[in-house]
Amino acid sequence: MQKEKSKKFNSFSEWKKKFPKGYKSAINLGVVKKLCQDFGWDYKTQKDCFWTKEKIISKASEFKNLKEWRKLNNSLYKNAKKKGLIKEICDILNWNYVVHISNHFWTKEKCIEEARKYKTRGKWSRSSYSSWEYAKKNNFLEECISHMEFNRYPVNFFKVKENCIKEARKYDSIRKWYEGNYASYENAKSNGWFNECISHMTPIRKPCGFWTKENCIKEAKKYKTKSNWRNRNESSYNAAKKNKWIDECCQHMIIKYKPINCWTLEECRNSALLCKTKSEWSKRYRRAYVVSLRNNWLDECCIHMVSKYKPFNYWTLEKCKEDALKYKKKTEWCRKSSGAYGAALKNNWHKECCLHMKK
Repeated sequence: MQKEKSKKFNSFSEWKKKFPKGYKSAINLGVVKKLCQDFGWDYKTQKDCFWTKEKIISKASEFKNLKEWRKLNNSLYKNAKKKGLIKEICDILNWNYVVHISNHFWTKEKCIEEARKYKTRGKWSRSSYSSWEYAKKNNFLEECISHMEFNRYPVNFFKVKENCIKEARKYDSIRKWYEGNYASYENAKSNGWFNECISHMTPIRKPCGFWTKENCIKEAKKYKTKSNWRNRNESSYNAAKKNKWIDECCQHMIIKYKPINCWTLEECRNSALLCKTKSEWSKRYRRAYVVSLRNNWLDECCIHMVSKYKPFNYWTLEKCKEDALKYKKKTEWCRKSSGAYGAALKNNWHKECCLHMKK
């Protein structure tokens, strides 16, 4: 019945506008495209209508290359590919047009040739995944990787003391050994061979009592600020702090902040004059703001500042009426001047203020 009614219309857009019930039922049944083919209509989705050739090119120009566009805006890329615009866009934007290699391209000989470029399976799979996947799927992966190096050890290989010592001798420090071969490191530790394995390594930790006053001063001279010293060498910093040598060690350093005692009333005023609002002052000169807050100097320092908020009981009936005259609708008044609107609502002046507004 709905199909017969749909025949009356000349185009897809006319059918969609004048017979929405039929269009919705066709969407639910998934027959929109089929109906358009039967009636000879040009079927275009809302997305196709919006993304014209010019809009696609202008949007694509925001990206550096084809790969970045495909990665960051894949939906638009697919839309352009469907319309056959990719090559044209690449020519306009001076991009390299790279054709994706399909699985039909790879043969056994080509996969072996491709695999010979790499030394390990990981590098091959990361650099040329399509050839690696094709070889794996068609069961000739072993032939392709016959020339490759394998770093895997047999089961229980590191349960032998000699093998752990041999492996540990490849590294200069415990950290490098831990990161390079965890299995040998863990077995040496659990079986009590650890000290023998690291006998050739240079110890990283300083001996107990190493951080004397002279060593702390020497270490501190490498850094320009306290925070830098603390982050780079915490043990020497903590030793200096514990033994109260911190001031002597940091004599050469740049002090970023003024000491809290230096903020007098005049200093606080001068810093406040450089800012327009309290929030700006608290962000730029936090210590000055805190000191003035503690000493009740805030009002004195902030006389010149413009307050964003109205004082308590500011909104009288006259002021609410005056403010309401700026707006044509209640919703606009509520959105743009919520303080005045709220005061009028609270005091039942709402109707009186909104007499000029359209209902």
